[in-house]
Amino acid sequence: MAVPDGGRSAAGERKRADNERRALAVGLTEHATGFFSKGILGDGASEAERGLSEVLLRSAQLRVARANLDSKDKRLGTSLSKFELLARLLPSRLSFRPLQSEGDLDTSEHNELLLIASAEFIRAKPKSAGDLIKGDSVSAQVSGIKSIVEEHLGRKIIAPSGGLLLRRVMQQMRQEDGARADRDLSVPMRRAHLDDLAADATPFDVRSPGWPTARWALMQCMHQCLMRGGEPGTAGTAPGCANAQPFREAHGITWSSLIWHDPATRALKTVRKDGLVFWLLFVLVRSIKDTKARHKRVPIAVRSLHPVDTPLGDLTCPYSAIRRLWLEREALVPLAARKLAPFFVGPDGTAAVSTTVVLKAIRDGATALSLDASVFGSSALRRGGATDLRARKGSAAGKAAIVQRGRWCATDIDDIYARTSLEEQAEASAALSTNVEGASLEEALPGWVQPAVWRRS
Repeated sequence: MAVPDGGRSAAGERKRADNERRALAVGLTEHATGFFSKGILGDGASEAERGLSEVLLRSAQLRVARANLDSKDKRLGTSLSKFELLARLLPSRLSFRPLQSEGDLDTSEHNELLLIASAEFIRAKPKSAGDLIKGDSVSAQVSGIKSIVEEHLGRKIIAPSGGLLLRRVMQQMRQEDGARADRDLSVPMRRAHLDDLAADATPFDVRSPGWPTARWALMQCMHQCLMRGGEPGTAGTAPGCANAQPFREAHGITWSSLIWHDPATRALKTVRKDGLVFWLLFVLVRSIKDTKARHKRVPIAVRSLHPVDTPLGDLTCPYSAIRRLWLEREALVPLAARKLAPFFVGPDGTAAVSTTVVLKAIRDGATALSLDASVFGSSALRRGGATDLRARKGSAAGKAAIVQRGRWCATDIDDIYARTSLEEQAEASAALSTNVEGASLEEALPGWVQPAVWRRS
């Protein structure tokens, strides 16, 4: 499905254009040295040829400039702010130069020295609160400066065998920082939490039509499909805000992303387990981390908690919760519109849910359970689902299901080539619908936060 704007928001485009202006003003880029300034015509080209060439290259230059996600443009803006201040203090500084070849170590060392000086300047400039800027933040901002220059020149500015001393500077800064907790807001929202929210005694409405029904289906689906906060609808803030992202049918969950029926019989899908027959739904989810624009939607199985001879209606059943929302709203969305219309809409009943709407739903649930809502992030249901799968199926057996259902990038060859059967996916769905005893390490050890990536020492 085509995405004509490439996933860019209007706010992202404004930020990109502002970054280009600032990079030019501070001397990181120059019109005369840019990759697209070289041209593709020889001597004696006609006016028609020059006109066509100019149109093609201008279009390609804009396409290249818009290839970044909006979030990278924000980070580049931060890098530019630091370099602008350094440029005012060192107006006689030398400029970055393109490598003449991959083995051009002289130019590489020239550029590396400029980056090292930038790193030291960023490190020496404390935050407004007086705290030291962490080594990882310094590295990210220096990388941003380097990225701006390389994207302008169309080539690397550090040789493959270069950058040794820059890496050592970054290493020492991290050592000076000491141990870190890595990430905040990492508490999982697990199956036990969802079951408690469905209890009569909990002040969290999961029964009323409208937003309560939609919110409950959203939370159940996110836990089942291990979804990040921006994957059901849109990334970013709620509709109406200046930097709100529009809903894109190629990215979010539309009505056509939910597959209820068998393509051959047109009957509702079912799956057999231990002689019993259960209802089955497939949700087609695309990873929001698709920075290379190559990922496909992953079909995630959601199985009913009870066999088909038990009427739907159990509030703890994910299949039942999603089906209830479908039946409540299907008359409002014509068949012709279902490829484009968002399935999960917010309290207004129209706009697709955003990351901020998801976050509020999760935190409202945590508050209803008398938990500290501030420690739950928009991916709490993703973490909760993965934690429950691991607890239910074990580390080895749960790994393949977690990698596939969560759309994580696998690093082990067996994960890449393994194939999961329909029955295994349905069993994974059943595991996510069953309460598992035991707390996560983060819950048992307050103050400790599991790192995003385990690093080898």
